[in-house]
Amino acid sequence: MSHTTLKSGYTELVERLNRFPQGAPPSETLYKILSILFSEREAGLVALLPIKPFTAEKASRVWGMDLTETRKGPR
Repeated sequence: MSHTTLKSGYTELVERLNRFPQGAPPSETLYKILSILFSEREAGLVALLPIKPFTAEKASRVWGMDLTETRKGPR
């Protein structure tokens, strides 16, 4: 599967999830769940967000998008 050879948005999100104490070890099932919840682009963007609570303004800075685009969400 591509997640084993290429760094995708899903791989980045799995790595971020593994920063939590409970973790989320990579598996085919995890990738299937993430693909239902997020597009690959969305997964990559979510992986960039802080773990602690944040504002739309912070997400806008992290994503390098203007605030209006950030509030609309990834397309």
